[in-house]
Amino acid sequence: MNQSINIYQKEIITWDIFNWARALNYLDTEKSKQFKNSRVLEIGADNGGLSFWAAVNGAFVVCSDLNGPSAIARENAQRFKLKNIEFQELNALGLPYTNEFDFVLFKSVLGGIVRSNDLFKLKRIMSEIHKVLKPGGECLFIENMDGFFLHSYMRRRYGATKNFWYYPSLKDFLILSKPFKSMKYQTFGFLGGGDFLLKNFRSKLDYYFEKIIPPTWHYIYAGIYKK
Repeated sequence: MNQSINIYQKEIITWDIFNWARALNYLDTEKSKQFKNSRVLEIGADNGGLSFWAAVNGAFVVCSDLNGPSAIARENAQRFKLKNIEFQELNALGLPYTNEFDFVLFKSVLGGIVRSNDLFKLKRIMSEIHKVLKPGGECLFIENMDGFFLHSYMRRRYGATKNFWYYPSLKDFLILSKPFKSMKYQTFGFLGGGDFLLKNFRSKLDYYFEKIIPPTWHYIYAGIYKK
């Protein structure tokens, strides 16, 4: 993996590096063109990991979040001397652009915005993303899926579901792709992740489990939706 993906791993991914990194690598290898000289928007950026991924590879990036990206994002931009990133306060439910970007990026955003099973609001977010993309532009994203019933149980007991975080199903993601001209995706993860014994070993087992279990049992969805 290149330097930008390593930056993303170090600054953003802490609980399941193996599976989330594979999802990111899928987006990196399957996107239709390179980032160099492209216009990129990251929504829900927080610490800006995906923005760094694009900027290190030569994109001009708008790194955004509802109340602006974190101080960490700005510090990292200075630390890595990335002058091709600007920071903005943007609401994903109403983006002030039209046909502007070659790529829109996000990670773990949908469930936090919706906070309930609100498919209408999810559709609105994807409609806004479709609007700001140029024709032929792509939305590259990684999201948590609802996964196997044991994942749901652990999230309710220990994870973000306690705060009403919503985990879309595979069917939800297929519905959300409808405004786009084409889509492709891959799902990841079954045993890995969480603060459990031997979690790194369990994560690596997922590579083999994914070949024999249905994608609806996975807990990570990586999508490429093209306008």
